[in-house]
Amino acid sequence: MVKVMYLSDLHEDLGKLERAAQISKEQGVDFVGLAGDLIGKDHTSREKNTDTLDDKLMKIEIGQTNQIKNIYQTYKIGSQEDFDALDESIKEEVSSKQEQLIQGNVAKVVKAVQDSYEKIKPALEKLKQSTKSNKIVGVLGNHDLKLGYKALEDVVTFAELRDEVNVAGFKIKGTNNTWELPKIYSPEKTFVGRVLSQYFINYAEGNPDTSEEGVKEANDKTYKRLTKTGPADILLTHVVPDYHRGQVIKHGKATQDYAKIAKSTYGGHFHDGQVILKDGKVHATAGAGHAMVCEYDENNEVKAVEIYKL
Repeated sequence: MVKVMYLSDLHEDLGKLERAAQISKEQGVDFVGLAGDLIGKDHTSREKNTDTLDDKLMKIEIGQTNQIKNIYQTYKIGSQEDFDALDESIKEEVSSKQEQLIQGNVAKVVKAVQDSYEKIKPALEKLKQSTKSNKIVGVLGNHDLKLGYKALEDVVTFAELRDEVNVAGFKIKGTNNTWELPKIYSPEKTFVGRVLSQYFINYAEGNPDTSEEGVKEANDKTYKRLTKTGPADILLTHVVPDYHRGQVIKHGKATQDYAKIAKSTYGGHFHDGQVILKDGKVHATAGAGHAMVCEYDENNEVKAVEIYKL
């Protein structure tokens, strides 16, 4: 008998991680599956947390706008015509100050992301140590960034970076399967989004519109990786390709197709949990406020599911 705890959408909530570790130890959990969104703001939470990545990024965004305005006001620049009328030496001075400001804020954006992952790392380590196998297997979600792979590499084994992960006799595979970009990450609308774009996860993999550039290629590559070593006992993904509140969830084709042959699929994204039994397979989402503990039989099939409030 093996027990696996599934968590998702923790959004930098140290209290939830602390409670999850307690439950894991009490229930004799063998390993933990994380379904993404480790950082960023939980916009559905009633608790006011103003120290998340989103809050820090917004401060940088607003701060840069005001700082650039101050530079323009200092040199009495109110329009492009005003700038063009300046002496060349003054233009260079203005451009230099603006460039220094931007580069400084680029560093602040990257550090804010790294700090968010570092903040949760000790709690994740404690959660890892609470398991029998001393193992957390996870995937990143749409609020996460590639910087998380490096920051948490000693604590979380990321399944989407490997052909498969083997723990306690289980074959585990993973995908991001999400394409919803948080507003603050938008390169078209924000400075911080343009900075973070180089750290975006594989959003193309989760896009249901295969006519968009790169989407089909990303899904083909993911499906080839998933099928390389056959069906998995567990597919971890950010968005389970099934139903939610009666609506069909259409995301990446690779995850949709592979979920049909994996024994069970677990995800997150939606903050209210659900468990669906479809064609003898479990498709489940723990939800942001709960831990899901699944007990498996000798065939690595789900025998029982218990839900714990975090």
